[in-house]
Formats: sequence, structure tokens, C-alpha cells
Amino acid sequence: MKQGKRNKKEETNIGTSEKDSTVSADMAAEILTEMRAMRQEVAGKLEKIDASVKEVKEVVKNLENRMDESERRIGASEERGDRTERLLAYMLTKQRQLGEKCEDLESRSRRSNIRIYGVKEGAEGEMTMTEFTDNLLKSLLELPADRDLGIERAHRSLITAPTDPKASPRSIVVKFLHFPTKQQILFKAWSKKGLKYQGNIISLDNDYSLDIQRRRKEYRDIKRQLKERHIKFRSPYPAMLKVSLESGEKTFHSAWEAADGLKHLGITVSLSESELIEKELSQLGWLTQGQARGRHPSRAVLSDMRALTT
Repeated sequence: MKQGKRNKKEETNIGTSEKDSTVSADMAAEILTEMRAMRQEVAGKLEKIDASVKEVKEVVKNLENRMDESERRIGASEERGDRTERLLAYMLTKQRQLGEKCEDLESRSRRSNIRIYGVKEGAEGEMTMTEFTDNLLKSLLELPADRDLGIERAHRSLITAPTDPKASPRSIVVKFLHFPTKQQILFKAWSKKGLKYQGNIISLDNDYSLDIQRRRKEYRDIKRQLKERHIKFRSPYPAMLKVSLESGEKTFHSAWEAADGLKHLGITVSLSESELIEKELSQLGWLTQGQARGRHPSRAVLSDMRALTT
């Protein structure tokens, strides 16, 4: 009886073990299947990552190549810009030299001219301007009536006649046949003080070119302030200012130089646009007014010119 129960129990245990073995095998198979699927999924993702990494590497490589090319181009542009700036400075200097030559030629053509300032418009009346000027100069300078001044021609400056009666009258340009006569008239006028005609103050000066007139006018405020401070100065040709200071005589070739050099005296000036440009160019190291005479292009500049034209 006991033997029969034992046999039944063993059979039951054997059945249970076989059942457990079957379940374990199924679970292992399922786990293996899931692991293979996971492995395939991971492998697929790794492939995508590899592909993405390759793409990133290609992009980085392209960027590096573009950066190298950009640096090369920037370096070449900077070098070319430096050469261009040097050449521009030289061309500006050359243009200034040519301008000064033209100005000198124009000034030489005016050497026998003077300008008379302060004569009212229409003061000549029925006389020609030549006759009127001859009589005016003899009267103002107390010259003999029979003296031949050798005036070739005379006329008002060619600007538009003022319509406002309070406006300054146009100057009178007088051309003499002989330069010495012109100089005598001018020096005699400068030696006399307080020349007047019809109640107006009359002054005589050289007939400067328009550019020289402009540059000399730039000193107007500076001269006024120097006079107020009782400081002696003079204005040599073409457009310089020589100031007598305690440390000695100082020469300026432009209004901006004078404005900077006389700051310690309390002189303040509002510079024109042309003077500000001249100052800026000088601060950049470019040759400006009066600095370019006698300068020739250096070998470096000539080399740059050849490089830019090839």
C-alpha cells in the first residue's frame, strides 16, 4: 500500500518536472528571441549613429576646408587692402602735387593783378571800369594825375552781383601791364592806413586764386583772436600763418595746424569740412597740404602698383 502511494507521488513529481522543464525552455526561447530582436534593433541604431557620425565628420571637414579657404581669402584681401591704401595715399599725394602745380601756374598768371575791396557797386557811374580804377588809385594814393599806371583792364569779380544793399560789394580786379608798377601800387596802399572812398573802407591785396583765397580765409577767426590778444602774426604766400610767440616764431601751413598749435593760448576755432578732412588724413599718416613737395614713390609703392595691375 505504501509502495503504491510512493509510486504515485514519484509519477506526480516526474510530471511536474517535465512540465517545469517545458516552461523553462519556452521562456528561454522567448528570451533569446527578444534578445535577438533587441540586438538587431541596437545594431540598426548603431548603423544610424555611424551614418550620422560620418555625416557630421563630412560637415566638419567641409567647414574646416571652408574656414581654411576663408582665412586664405581674408589674408589675401587684407594684404591687397594694405597695398591699395598705400597706393591711395601715394595717388592722393600725387594729385596734390599736380594741383599745386596748376595752382602755381594760375597764380603766376595773376601776378600782375590786384584786387580792390570796399568800392560800392555802381560807383564807376558812366566811366569804364579801367578809367574809374585809374582815377581811384591816383586819388587814394595821392599819385600824379599825369602818371600812366599801365592798367590793361579792370572789372568786378565774376560772382553774382549782390541784391541786398547791405551786402559787401564785389571786389574789383585790376590787371597792370607791368609787374613792378603793380608792386609799387600795392606797397604804397599797404603803407597808408584808413583808405576810404565814399565813406567805405578800401583795401588792396594780391589777386589770389580761388583755392588760395579759401585757404587764407580759414585763418580769419584765428587772426581775429590773435589781434584781440595783441599777438603779432603775418600771412606769407601762399596760405601760411607765422605767429610770434614767447618761445619764438611758429609757422603753420593750414588752419587746423594753427588751431591745434595755438590751443594753449585759449584760441578756439570751428574748422571747415575741408580742414577736418585734411586733419584726418594727416592723422592717418597721409601727406597733406605742403607736405608732398619733392616726394617720389618708394620701391614698395612701385611694387604694389605692379602687383595690383597684373
